[in-house]
Amino acid sequence: MEDLCAHIARIERAGKSTGMRISTPQVLNTNYENPKSYLANAKLINGELHEVTIPVPADVGAATGFCLSLLSHLLQNHNGIAIWCQQNNIIDAGEIYPPALMEWKIMPGQLIILKLQSDKDVLWTMEESLRSQKPTAVIGEVAHANLTVTRRLQIAAYQNNLPALMLRPGWKGTYNSAASKRWRIKTRKSQPRGLAKELNEPGNPNWQAELYRCRGGEPGTWRMEWKNETNNLTLASPTLNRSGVPHQTKVT
Repeated sequence: MEDLCAHIARIERAGKSTGMRISTPQVLNTNYENPKSYLANAKLINGELHEVTIPVPADVGAATGFCLSLLSHLLQNHNGIAIWCQQNNIIDAGEIYPPALMEWKIMPGQLIILKLQSDKDVLWTMEESLRSQKPTAVIGEVAHANLTVTRRLQIAAYQNNLPALMLRPGWKGTYNSAASKRWRIKTRKSQPRGLAKELNEPGNPNWQAELYRCRGGEPGTWRMEWKNETNNLTLASPTLNRSGVPHQTKVT
């Protein structure tokens, strides 16, 4: 029955996508002829809770960058604001540097950062923000949750047709979650090209993105790269046949 209700909900939301689809040409040029290409299922849709897990403290930067890449597409498509609920006592990675947000085409005024003291405060703020229908997206840093509170967030996101992201440290333990999609993001070595390679400088951010739960779709693992020159999230080499012209890069 739960699967049937989820299927009906997906049909009802068919026309409510945010436009940020990892499988679209603007974000990822996916080879639909490849039956093993399941990345088309990993789309960020209004009305869903998406959970991003940080495996170890060294991966905090990668997971934060991954969340910023998702927020970038949401804010560009809807020209709104996002609310980020921080807990520095669980994810000690320093402050988000507002001018650096421009790397993700996010204006500093588009991101409201709230500093909160507990999981309870973060979860309450996320739910109330969703129900206010004011932000374009809501993201919160949560150490411990459970099926009940994540279901409340999922319902609030669905009822108000807004996406919610939960960023959580995996080393704090695991719990059951009602999130529609659950990611695990790891740091990968960047691959500099062109002048950056000649000067021995770092390349674009690289991450290993594992989608280990995808309601209505297939899980999978991909090496992904945020491309500043084209402002999109794409598969990283060696999966790609790279072209001198960024937008002509295609998956093989």
